[in-house]
Amino acid sequence: MAYARYRVHPGDKQRFAEAINLYRAHAEAAAGNLYFHFSWCKVDTNICILSEGWTGEAAIDLQLGIEPIQNALNTMIECLRITGGRTTFFMVY
Repeated sequence: MAYARYRVHPGDKQRFAEAINLYRAHAEAAAGNLYFHFSWCKVDTNICILSEGWTGEAAIDLQLGIEPIQNALNTMIECLRITGGRTTFFMVY
């Protein structure tokens, strides 16, 4: 399971949301994906919350090897002005 919280530059919110939706479409279809949640914080509308769960490490590795997922991740992380963030991974066996 991964939980991420990012503060996105206001000028990048639309592009960020589009990249998330592209990522979500492919992630949800990937074998081993249990759930995907994305929302904007109601208190600070520049903060987004992501949560995703997988069946195990093999499912994560498989998913991260899918080219459209890599493209969406690159857009989310490298091309946008994310002004702060934190990601926490939990592995449950």
